[in-house]
Amino acid sequence: PLITAGEMSDPTPQDLLPLSAEKAALLRSALADGTIEVGLHGYSHQTHRAAPLSEFAGLPLAAQRERLALGKAALEQAIDAPVTLFIPPWNTYDRATLDALQELGFNTLSAQVRGEVAPDGALDYVPFTCYPADLRAALDLARASGDPAPLVVVLFHSYDLIEANPDLYGAEVFDD
Repeated sequence: PLITAGEMSDPTPQDLLPLSAEKAALLRSALADGTIEVGLHGYSHQTHRAAPLSEFAGLPLAAQRERLALGKAALEQAIDAPVTLFIPPWNTYDRATLDALQELGFNTLSAQVRGEVAPDGALDYVPFTCYPADLRAALDLARASGDPAPLVVVLFHSYDLIEANPDLYGAEVFDD
């Protein structure tokens, strides 16, 4: 719901910018028509340490709980809907993150495949399948899997969209 005004990989204190009214309206509209599910992607997407980058992993439980609670409240207010999905920045989290998520009523975590798992099974895990560049191959594999309801989770950011970064993709994106 917030983003640093400066560089997200810089752990020093920075001003935070709120989710714009335009983005909040877009999210509310897409939620209303069933196009998306909104997940919390951190509080400010700013690392608390130089390396490895993480907004949460390595912080005490109380600090993680506070950031998650503030982020959840701000996002829920902006979209006027409950948020129970968490996608950690840089796909980094730890056991304290899992404990805080459960305490705050989250039910789903979407991150890397090799992350820590809560032993009590209180969270559902939906790891990402691919990046946008690999989507066609992931879809082909899903179709060929024999699974009657395959799930493909694409990890992307706004800069992966051609509208935000037209030079990222060549003419092949328009082939079919």
